[in-house]
Amino acid sequence: MAQNLDTRHMEHEKAATNFMDMLYLNPSYQVGRYSSSLNRADFYYNDRHATQPPLLESGNETNLWGGRIDAYIIKGKSTIWGYAHYDNGRIQNVRYSETSDASLLYPYLIADTIGGGVSKDEIYDFMGGFATRLGSRWIIGGQGTYTAQLDYRTRDPRPKNLTSDIKLVIGSSYLLNNYKLGASFDFHRYKQTNVVKIYNEVSSPVFYHLTGLGTDYYRFRGENTETYYKGVGWGFMLNVAPKDKSGFFVSYKYQNLFIDKIISTLNELPMSTLKLYSFSSEAGYLRQGRSHDFGVKVDENYRLRKGIENIFGSPASNMYPQIARMPQYKQQQLNLSVESFYGYHPLHTVYEFGYRFGYENLRETYNEPAQVIRSSSVSSRFHFKGLRQIRQFLLQFRTSFLLTNAFKNKIQLSAETNRPMLPPLLQRYSYLSSSRYLIDNNIELHYDTGHKYSLFMALNWQYSHYLEHQHTHEERISIGIEF
Repeated sequence: MAQNLDTRHMEHEKAATNFMDMLYLNPSYQVGRYSSSLNRADFYYNDRHATQPPLLESGNETNLWGGRIDAYIIKGKSTIWGYAHYDNGRIQNVRYSETSDASLLYPYLIADTIGGGVSKDEIYDFMGGFATRLGSRWIIGGQGTYTAQLDYRTRDPRPKNLTSDIKLVIGSSYLLNNYKLGASFDFHRYKQTNVVKIYNEVSSPVFYHLTGLGTDYYRFRGENTETYYKGVGWGFMLNVAPKDKSGFFVSYKYQNLFIDKIISTLNELPMSTLKLYSFSSEAGYLRQGRSHDFGVKVDENYRLRKGIENIFGSPASNMYPQIARMPQYKQQQLNLSVESFYGYHPLHTVYEFGYRFGYENLRETYNEPAQVIRSSSVSSRFHFKGLRQIRQFLLQFRTSFLLTNAFKNKIQLSAETNRPMLPPLLQRYSYLSSSRYLIDNNIELHYDTGHKYSLFMALNWQYSHYLEHQHTHEERISIGIEF
């Protein structure tokens, strides 16, 4: 007997269904993740305002609209899933970065002291996956993701950045007694063209090629504003999970990405290499019953970011011979967490309560001149979700509260620090060393039309408070259809 739309939606939203989230990065485990198909399409508008943003590079106001389609389709022994997503946004007062994907490419950004104005942003994002059973024990699957982004500003300085990001994953799992043993391999390719132009013929700002913690590559300051980034990476993951999704589970994932920064206006000069490493693991226990669910897990993620600068000799015909490589920048970030939830789901109803305790440690260094940032924090997150079906209506409410307390913070800067580039560094450090909290509320109402689709509207409101008197609030409204 086919499930109705509300029942399918409740299954896809249950915490127990998504608790082993790292496991589902292996596409073969998408087979059997849900017992029913569900597709969703929505349009949304998002508005964000910050009195002072935690990162000056992200701007203090964002207005965007977009659309998204998600699909999960079961076809016999096979499963198909994916999404298509488009964003069109306006970001106010982006400062100290003329480079897109600043959080990925940090510290090797182009920056100036002007910035500001309105930056326009478009994102096209597509993902598709397929997995199928081979006999009674093997499952194989693959997934591909492509993201393209265009960022530009129509007043000086005028960046125009084009990015493309491709990720491919193949995976398999094998049923051994009551457990599925899985492995997957992934490939990652990234590219960004980062060009900044000045149309003012009277004056031009100084552009800095940042190298981390308030430093820049002094030799290439000025008007060398045509650059690009190209990166390639790979990773693998190992999994053990119960076949009926009740029992102990373990996942381990390794990922790397090496990104070169090249200055086009200096005859394709390879200025630096950014090496990113990620080591993640998840282990826990999940129990699913007819009306009660329970889960507890431990997560660990260690990220290492290493920056290597190339050293060049005296130029000949605007060609700079490379004579050495120098490791200068290093960032180490450790995240540990313990999470648990309890779910109660009698007929037509779901109630879920969750708690997460986390620890984060960050250490960031630059060798010459010697610079150091250290930060540690502990956090607690409380979560509640409720779903209630009343005739043709389904009401969903979610709320969470995250409290972060910082301790053992340190900043050490040398006299050689580039003073004009200090504000974003000091702002980030002040945010990391402050206690803060985040409130996140969401309400969603569905109406089943009785014609194999339902209509819904969702409202989301977030409020974060930090730096004693600073805050950010964000609102989002969505309307859509499920079928």
